[in-house]
Amino acid sequence: MGQIQLAQPVLTLGWSALLLDEPVTLPAIGAALLVLARVVVTQRARTSTPGVLLGQR
Repeated sequence: MGQIQLAQPVLTLGWSALLLDEPVTLPAIGAALLVLARVVVTQRARTSTPGVLLGQR
């Protein structure tokens, strides 16, 4: 559950832009995409077999 909560700031950024007309800058979008990419990578790593990640079988 902790990794999924990392997506919360990205959702907050999106909702504040939509509902409150907050300006969203390019660096903020870049940071949000970076956070989402890291969440995806860590979630996929958790579901893989540990030996496969280390190159072992």
